[in-house]
Amino acid sequence: ESKVADTIINKNKVADYLYEISYNSINYENAYKYFEDQLDNIPAGACSSVRKGEFYGRNLDWIYSEAADFIIKVPRINGRKASIGMASMADSLTKEIVESGVYTDAYEKLPFLTFDGINEDGVFINTNVVPLDREVTTGTVPTETLEVTLPSTMIPRYVLDHFDTAEAAADWLVNEANVYAPRTVKLNQEIHVMLADANKTYVVEFINNVAVKIDVSSRPWMTNFYLTDALFNEDDTVIYNSVTPHGNGLERFDLIANSYDTANTMGGMRNLMDS
Repeated sequence: ESKVADTIINKNKVADYLYEISYNSINYENAYKYFEDQLDNIPAGACSSVRKGEFYGRNLDWIYSEAADFIIKVPRINGRKASIGMASMADSLTKEIVESGVYTDAYEKLPFLTFDGINEDGVFINTNVVPLDREVTTGTVPTETLEVTLPSTMIPRYVLDHFDTAEAAADWLVNEANVYAPRTVKLNQEIHVMLADANKTYVVEFINNVAVKIDVSSRPWMTNFYLTDALFNEDDTVIYNSVTPHGNGLERFDLIANSYDTANTMGGMRNLMDS
């Protein structure tokens, strides 16, 4: 308990079920082991994300949960970059547990359960779920070229810690990271990720054990279907029968397409996410 508590600089309540935590260290080794050995409660992010100029919109309106949400702040640590992001769906961290003041091992995992965030260089990343319409992702590069073997859930943390451009992060995921998708009892889904910086926006998806990078700078939003082989109308709405069979979020995707021009201010982006 004291070891976990020592990694946390402070913990503040922002609102009911929302807390802010600042860390002074994070433990990659323990996180890797957690995702390898305990896969029952791994979170995955839904539902919509969009980038418009300097604004990024994101919502997570999925299943109701008693778990608390956390604003995660990590400083520069051992050459890694400072970042801020959101983590959620750690089932053991209910409001009652968090407000009891008791520290549990779950706090150590929280930085690695980040589903979106931005680092000091302005690299933004988020995850959304996609249906398992393909083969289960068990590894995306040949083992002889490995740099890091990474569960897909840990992609946001690794990118925020290590990369100063979205392109470098996307290329690393495609060419050097051996990514696998943990299977869970709760979900029969995988994830895709959006990466952005001041200049570019990409989506990376994992198709039959191959990581695919898509430049989505001209249509920078995603919901919960694979964009790799989807087709679009001239107004940027999706052609429904081009989407994989269990894809969802198509109506939300079209809503963003129809309202995208209004999201060029903070208020406009918030209104789009509220819709």
